Amino acid sequence: MSSAYGHRGSKGSIREDLISDALQSIVNDYVMLCKGEICDSNGLRSPEFDIIAYHKSSAVKLFSTPKNKVIPIETVLAILEVKSILNRDGFVKFNDDLSCLNTFDRFYEPTTLYKHQGDLTGQKEYEKFIGHSIKPFQKLHGISPVIGGIVCFESPQTETVKEWIKDVPTESNFIFIVALNEWIASCNPENKTWRFAPIGPDCFASFAYLITGLFQRTNERELHLSVDSNRYFELAAKDVPKID
Repeated sequence: MSSAYGHRGSKGSIREDLISDALQSIVNDYVMLCKGEICDSNGLRSPEFDIIAYHKSSAVKLFSTPKNKVIPIETVLAILEVKSILNRDGFVKFNDDLSCLNTFDRFYEPTTLYKHQGDLTGQKEYEKFIGHSIKPFQKLHGISPVIGGIVCFESPQTETVKEWIKDVPTESNFIFIVALNEWIASCNPENKTWRFAPIGPDCFASFAYLITGLFQRTNERELHLSVDSNRYFELAAKDVPKID
């Protein structure tokens, strides 16, 4: 598809837009997609990712501008890298960028409803979120890991990619590689086993099914938890010069 655009713009950017637009058309209305960076409330900031999938939220976005999206880590669902041609360097870099992201901290505040339900049942799950961070590769009571993966338009043979995976320990939340019209690889995070399926033209449909399944019930998250925005306000306040 992107070859029809010739050289009027960046082929990579056109292909990122194609994937992003296609996914945006099928995910639920609570999921948004953009190119940008990710931040946490400790002041960490990620490299730029081709596609960030995040859920609509009341969270403040103090560091975003119309031209430069910076998304709070607590709202991020997935990160995707789009490659015209997949090579070893791109594979390693994405894994390194995901490793960097996995050092971030996610902080949430339980809603009044969540606390009330917990007090009524005596389970009090909400207490595990108060003042405690969750790393992007971790999951806890409805908060899932931030998943990562690569979508490419051209790729080497699967045996070559398997050698890369053997040589480079992948992050536990690096869970898919899609070679459009060729094959899809998915990783079981429990045992770190990669499975390759040569499904040809059905690759994108299988990938879309995987993604939409992972994003189910996103709209229910803020019934129980909201981003601890006070931490972001405190971080922003540190950069404001004091007036004597």
